[in-house]
Amino acid sequence: MTHNSPSILNIGNLQGETKKQIQLSSTDSNVSYLSYDPISHEIIYIINSNIYGLNTLDSHQSPSRIIYEHSSKIENALFVHPILYFTNENNQADSSVIHLHAIDILAKSFAKNIARFKDFNALISFIDMASVMPTSTNQHPSVSFLNFL
Repeated sequence: MTHNSPSILNIGNLQGETKKQIQLSSTDSNVSYLSYDPISHEIIYIINSNIYGLNTLDSHQSPSRIIYEHSSKIENALFVHPILYFTNENNQADSSVIHLHAIDILAKSFAKNIARFKDFNALISFIDMASVMPTSTNQHPSVSFLNFL
């Protein structure tokens, strides 16, 4: 990302030369999360409450597709193919509880409150653990056993 426009992605080589520029958004919206999916070859990114995917193999540079539109601002995103885990703005009376959501990027299926965390440190522990968890096509790896309260 550049400091001139928060929605432009500069792709370069190891010598620091810019080889390509990709406009992620038509406006100068802040991209709060960016990841690359090596399976689908998409750049997965979040702007406010929307999850987008940009196919890097598309030579015509088609615009990004909206993968999911959430009802509130997406925060604390983590992508472990094919699942994007995230929390949202906590407007509840108990501000210490963090609810984790998930969306399957391939199937576009949304799961709300798959886990609850008592504080931000518990969420960080999940993020550290999630990258080594096995993924299966039948079940979210966290659905069956995570409840940190």
